[in-house]
Amino acid sequence: MNDRSDLEVRHCTRTIDGDTVFYRQAGPKTAPVLLLPHGYPCSSFQYR
Repeated sequence: MNDRSDLEVRHCTRTIDGDTVFYRQAGPKTAPVLLLPHGYPCSSFQYR
């Protein structure tokens, strides 16, 4: 059975050079990163 905490979506922000960037994290913290850049779809919600 999977650990459900791995499926939790974390909502995060970072400020870089004065601009605030919003991003979501999901999955095991030890897993490799998969970056889905913003564009189309217009909302990160659509990547679910």
